[in-house]
Amino acid sequence: MRIFVVALLVLLTASPREHPGSDRHFELRRSVPEGYAAVDTVSEIRLWFTDRPAEGTTSIRVKDERDADVPTRGVVKDPRDDTSYSVALLRRLPPGRYTVLWEARALDGDRVDSYFPFQVTDAREERRR
Repeated sequence: MRIFVVALLVLLTASPREHPGSDRHFELRRSVPEGYAAVDTVSEIRLWFTDRPAEGTTSIRVKDERDADVPTRGVVKDPRDDTSYSVALLRRLPPGRYTVLWEARALDGDRVDSYFPFQVTDAREERRR
């Protein structure tokens, strides 16, 4: 019984463990297009992080609804904002659903990755409604 009480006290007084990543200091701050947005057209994907990523560690990919890679140019760091990175799309995206997958490393080495969907709509069809 004494062991049970001691174990219970240890559990109650120990600091709670955070869910991995719940206190991330480095994460995506915003994007264009925004996640879950519906847009008429998009020529690039631009991401802003809460801090600058480690040099050469940022990747941005775009997938279509069939999970095929959408052709892009290489990742480019904004010369005026070292928290912003982008990829230019090599072709106009037809209407459909797309997913942006990104990955970067914080300066302390923590790897962060995630994804967000967006949709390209047919602007002519939307105007007819």
